Amino acid sequence: CDRLNVGLQLNSLSAWYFIVADPAQLQEILKLTLQTRLNEVNDLLTNTKEGTDVGQYSADSRAELIAVQTDAQAVYDNTTSTIDEITIATNYVNQAIAAFKATINTDLTAFVSTNPQNYRWYNIRNYGTGVSYCFNKVISSRNRTVGQKYIYEAKVDSLNDGQLFRFELSDDKMSIVNIVDKSGNYLSANGTISSSSTSGNIFTIQPQTDGIAFYLQPSTLAAPIRANESGTIDNWKYLAGGASSWVFDFAMELPK
Repeated sequence: CDRLNVGLQLNSLSAWYFIVADPAQLQEILKLTLQTRLNEVNDLLTNTKEGTDVGQYSADSRAELIAVQTDAQAVYDNTTSTIDEITIATNYVNQAIAAFKATINTDLTAFVSTNPQNYRWYNIRNYGTGVSYCFNKVISSRNRTVGQKYIYEAKVDSLNDGQLFRFELSDDKMSIVNIVDKSGNYLSANGTISSSSTSGNIFTIQPQTDGIAFYLQPSTLAAPIRANESGTIDNWKYLAGGASSWVFDFAMELPK
């Protein structure tokens, strides 16, 4: 705004001043930004895995991110790093984070065993870092019956049938036709336990901005699957780190 607080206009009242940090202050400010980016890299590397399963990253992509992290950390740790060096390091980290996230594995065929006689079973775990009531809890059918909603609860062990799910894919392998629990029931679009496939609905998985979790999006409803405050599953869209954030933890492969 100009000095009369009316916005930029072509008149003599448009006068401006600038507050410029001295070099020492600017270096400190830029290092704080660099540290924030390095913390994001650390979160990515800590909370993702190397591999070929859904949500995992290749060894090459992790190695590339680690290399940039190492170089940027050296710049951060160096008390004599210049403003330009810190700025360049931050830009490289930003680019490396974006490049890394772009390589997250979304190939649904990983859900299906290469052995046609087997099923691959998964826990569907919430990654709502900002919602403690559901963080790290898994979707479960324990003590629930057809027509009721699936719940989420603390993971007990990989042998608990109520917490294990498999995925049936469409013919083109681009979407999930059914999510089936160990009892043979189906996760419907709104989180209800169904005894049969939900006709016309498919699920897609959409990577969230954190590069770690996914939205589990039904085609017949506008909002993805989420863990609600009452302890059951329904639909609502939260940002990354919220109750709509899910990761898929491989548990076991067993004969059909």
